[in-house]
Amino acid sequence: MFRRAEEIIFHDGHRYGRQWTPFNGEKGRDLRTDPAAQEAFKEALKIHFDSTNVQLDIFERRRFRFTDSNLDGAEDEQTVDLVQITIYREARPTVEPTFVDNTFTYQTRSPVIEAAISYEPATGRTECVATQRTNRQEVFRQFSITMLGASPNMEPCAQKSYDLSVLTEPVDFDVDEADRIEDVGVTMLRLKPIDATPERITIDRLADSDRNIWQIADERLGRTSLARDYQISQAQIAIRWRPEGDNRLRTLRVGITYPFKSDIKEKTAIEQLVATKYLPRWGLLVG
Repeated sequence: MFRRAEEIIFHDGHRYGRQWTPFNGEKGRDLRTDPAAQEAFKEALKIHFDSTNVQLDIFERRRFRFTDSNLDGAEDEQTVDLVQITIYREARPTVEPTFVDNTFTYQTRSPVIEAAISYEPATGRTECVATQRTNRQEVFRQFSITMLGASPNMEPCAQKSYDLSVLTEPVDFDVDEADRIEDVGVTMLRLKPIDATPERITIDRLADSDRNIWQIADERLGRTSLARDYQISQAQIAIRWRPEGDNRLRTLRVGITYPFKSDIKEKTAIEQLVATKYLPRWGLLVG
């Protein structure tokens, strides 16, 4: 159980990262876990990765998904049932220095590389974690054929899209009182001059500044120049809130790079709340 907990952390820790790709699959499929299906999946992986040994660990699990404002998860917390398959494959041998019986020598070792794939029957969503995008696509394709009995030609989910143009003017970051968010502010803007592609300008607002980012931009760059002369390519937003049952004021910093990248991982309740509720509300998340 401890090992599987680590496998869950491996899978969920890579969500929304460079080694992660989600796919829209077919809903309600019964996962085939019989020995024949597992062997077919393993053989396909051996061929693709040119690997001698492949081991699968298949287990059912749950994930909590927060869809609205309640940080305690009361009525808005959804429990998502899914099946995870952790894939261990033997990589090509490498020669490593080591000590054997107090004597320095070299030994040949075949490292084991980990990958993972999960399937949500209720939505058909399949998520794959592996080092290369082509590997994720092939793992998903073979998984669909051998273990779901579904079409292998499903496309990856569309990427989330971010719009930073709303930050060219002052924004009133509207929040609900129940979410215990006390302050939201922009602390950094990275600007691309419209008439000078190879150049970038960064505006940082420090915590002890008595001006907001737009007042700084107006004074340093000229009034309304932010909207007229620049495209915002990157921004950082600081969200200050008090967790339930804790009177300490905490800060969540969210970095967004136009058009597809954000460092918010949706691992904690506040991250999920901001990602699913407030980024769309503020006009920053458009797809």
